[in-house]
Amino acid sequence: MQKLKRWVDQEKKNETNAWSLVVKLSALKTYIAFCDIKKFDPFSQAGYLYYAGNSGELRRLVDIASEPKKYQFQYHNGEEFGLLESSALQKKMNLDSMLPVLDFDVSDMQATLKSFTGEITDFATLPYTSSEWYALVRRTQLLFFSLVTQLIAFKEENPESPPPQYLENIVVERIDNRDITITLGRKNGSASEGLVTCSNRFTQPVKG
Repeated sequence: MQKLKRWVDQEKKNETNAWSLVVKLSALKTYIAFCDIKKFDPFSQAGYLYYAGNSGELRRLVDIASEPKKYQFQYHNGEEFGLLESSALQKKMNLDSMLPVLDFDVSDMQATLKSFTGEITDFATLPYTSSEWYALVRRTQLLFFSLVTQLIAFKEENPESPPPQYLENIVVERIDNRDITITLGRKNGSASEGLVTCSNRFTQPVKG
């Protein structure tokens, strides 16, 4: 609850739409209540897949809605209508965005799940695994601080000069205490092939 409160407080500071917060928290509440009824730990792979997996609760509700009865009076009292795939997709997306707030990462499970209607399936790329994500963040941090350190030093030594078009020994990875470096820009390059262009290129997220 404390983690949720911190998240809500931060979202309010970011001026996130209040209704969006309600919808996301409602999706989380529904999921936890379901797992509680079924005696599953909501922060376990078993609990998550029992709800959002290929044979889980959301998929079951979509299957019910795929063959609706012609008239509402044909439904018995308390009988389920099911869910449209678009509604199931929205619930899953909201749930997936909330579970990491509570330190439960479900990204590694996504590659094995069938997609609901509305998800991009053609030419889709698999989501980053936890190890790939942390490697990407680490490399971005190393590049950023290495680049900024050199730019600050250059500015202090050349206060009236424009930014350099060429920098060497920019750290992008550190393996066994050995720095892996790259060079940005060209010594005699034009402005279009200078440091800014190369910086943009090297900071694009690339898997691996």
